[in-house]
Amino acid sequence: MVKLAAVLGVIILASGAYWIWGQSAEAVVCVVGEDEVRYEKTAEFLSGIVDLTLALSTSLVSLGAALLIGLHSGVRLTVTTSAVLLAALAALAQSAGYGVLWKLQLANLWFNECYNLIASPDVQWLYQSHFVFLIGGIAAIAILVAVLSLNNVRKPLGGG
Repeated sequence: MVKLAAVLGVIILASGAYWIWGQSAEAVVCVVGEDEVRYEKTAEFLSGIVDLTLALSTSLVSLGAALLIGLHSGVRLTVTTSAVLLAALAALAQSAGYGVLWKLQLANLWFNECYNLIASPDVQWLYQSHFVFLIGGIAAIAILVAVLSLNNVRKPLGGG
């Protein structure tokens, strides 16, 4: 349990450092009326992608949480596999969080009619962070599945 707490502590520290680093983006000036149609279509397209990946992230977090608390009795988690699962859950939860923050930024751009700011570094950082954490969480789940599958292959067939 101490090892899992240490893993969680490292994840929290790394997440905090990443958040602080991302807040260093320069502010960009709003230009009202600059090619609104192009930016509006881009925003709609990117928003649809984020909607899809938000659903995926939250579903995978739910599945991982069920495994972590032991709702599926056929899966035995060691300290290592629990740490990998915890890292996957943290990455997927952050992916969902950054996706929601990006959607809030997008709503703010629409409200202020500053469509050109969708290409600004601070808005792009949230969008890119959403996908980086999504891919990281999926990769961690793939590693977890591979490790659990290898553990099941090593068990003798026939139960005896």
